[in-house]
Amino acid sequence: THKHIPSPTNCPACGHLLVQEEIFIRCPDLFGCSEQIIARLTHYVSKHCMDIDGLGPSYIIQLVEQWLIHSPVDLYNLHQYVDKLLSIDGFGTKRVDKLISELERSKTTDLGRIIHAIGFPGIGKKMAQEIAKAYSTQVHNKQFTTWWSSLQTFLADEASMIAIHGIGDKLVHD
Repeated sequence: THKHIPSPTNCPACGHLLVQEEIFIRCPDLFGCSEQIIARLTHYVSKHCMDIDGLGPSYIIQLVEQWLIHSPVDLYNLHQYVDKLLSIDGFGTKRVDKLISELERSKTTDLGRIIHAIGFPGIGKKMAQEIAKAYSTQVHNKQFTTWWSSLQTFLADEASMIAIHGIGDKLVHD
């Protein structure tokens, strides 16, 4: 015999009303739900994305709870909050220095890893590399704001995106 298990109606983390998309139920509050923020940041710093060594889920949780980070951009502003970082359990001088150094190093990673790290729905590691090839091969020595604006324009152009091998109408329109 099978028991029917009712689907949840509200997000257990933030209480927001959940939405169903095909077979998935998710919280639509992308920027207010702490669990989604933590998951996105954990993905962003992971080895397959920006590879920021020493910043695992437990540290991300602490930084989110301390209101120091809520987006990847916030990570790159942590150097302004060294005193606050040093007051958090587990963040000594050596760890903070290494974290700042790792964040600086991550700014020179290739564009495919950055696109994958951002976590666009339906865009995995391989597809991120294809998009990067279609746009540019590397972002070394370029200012973040310079190429970010240009990349946003490129990603918003349906014709450019559909022309990339493996991207179809459904992915572009979702």
